[in-house]
Amino acid sequence: DGLVISLLLSQNNLVGKIPPEVKELTGLQLFKVNNNEISGTIPTEFGLLQNMVGFDIESNELEGELFFDELFELNNIQFFRASDNRFNGTVPWN
Repeated sequence: DGLVISLLLSQNNLVGKIPPEVKELTGLQLFKVNNNEISGTIPTEFGLLQNMVGFDIESNELEGELFFDELFELNNIQFFRASDNRFNGTVPWN
């Protein structure tokens, strides 16, 4: 069908921000951009990617709120790695 289901870009010395156009990758299941120098915030548009099962943004320069309402719409998520960034805020308990 021509759908992108995996975006595996770990350890590629990537810099810049994750574009909000990521929402156009409607079939995306696995997003791994760990160990780069990606900055900015996580686009709320990730919450629209209902097929997402794996999300790895560990070891980058990302900042801002990590837990936002749209992210909790990812009902199929099996793993979520986001350590070693510059996030702030609190972890919701419910």
